[in-house]
Parts: sequence; C-alpha cells; structure tokens
Amino acid sequence: EYNGTHLYFTATNGGTRYQLDQQNSLRATYQGTPANPSGTSTGSPGIMLGLGGSATITPVVNGKIMIVISGDLSNSSQSSGAMTKIRYGTGSAPAWGSSGSTGTGAGSAVNLLILGAGNTAGTTAPFSCNAIVTGLSVGTTYWIDLSLAQTSGGTATAADISISIMEL
Repeated sequence: EYNGTHLYFTATNGGTRYQLDQQNSLRATYQGTPANPSGTSTGSPGIMLGLGGSATITPVVNGKIMIVISGDLSNSSQSSGAMTKIRYGTGSAPAWGSSGSTGTGAGSAVNLLILGAGNTAGTTAPFSCNAIVTGLSVGTTYWIDLSLAQTSGGTATAADISISIMEL
C-alpha cells in the first residue's frame, strides 16, 4: 500500500504492518542542457536567461532542493566581465530579457573579469553556481533560471549550460 509518502507492506507471519521508507526514490529531480541563450550588454542586475521555461521542479517530500548550474561565461570586450546568479520563483517563468532581479536569488554570484592588455576579448571561463534552497512548498512548481549581466562593458554570454536540481 502506498499513501503518497511511504510504502507499507504486511508480513504474512501474523499480519504485522511494516513501513518501507522509499522517500529517497520519491524525491523530485531535474536535469537539462538548454540551448545557448543570447548574450546581453545590460549591466547589473542584468537579465534573466529564460531557462525556467523548461527548468522546473515540484518538491514532493520536504521542500529542500539543491541547484547546480554550470557552463561557460565570456565577454566580448577586454577589461570587462560577466556576472551570473541562480534565481527561482513560482508562477510563469521569466522569458529571456526579463529583469535580472526577477524571483528570489540563491547562492553567491559568480563573476568573470577579463583584465586589460594581454588578455583576449571573448575569453571563456567555466562557471558553477550552486545553492541549497529550503522552505519551498511541497506540491508547488518552481522555475529555476540564471540572471546574467555584463560588467564594465561588452556583451556577456553564458553557454554550454547544464542544470541539475534535486530534492534533498
């Protein structure tokens, strides 16, 4: 018998009922590799990349999730950079170009800075944003996205993105 949270079985040697804890197999997960979004020349707080249209999770056990988003950051200009941060929320997911302060921020911002002479514009560096988010409502769907901003000019780009979300 499954009651939505636990699986129960009854032993044949006297009818004792036992709980079989299957919560780990019931936890929500998401893994995706979205298409590369367009870059932005918008400064802080930047724009949303519109990844939340497909990157969603609905907690089923406790409302505690871990988010890991990795990829490559670049900027088209020397002495410039890029900044990205995880954002999440409920309702309609933001489209590409929405305000970078949409939803709730999670984890630390990741920054790429291309310093002056001798460094090549368009330098690409790997990034990884991660966060553990608690207090989410079980049964409510949450979108997950990245904000992206250029720092000191140029066009900031995030590419080769991989998103992993799991309920803890």
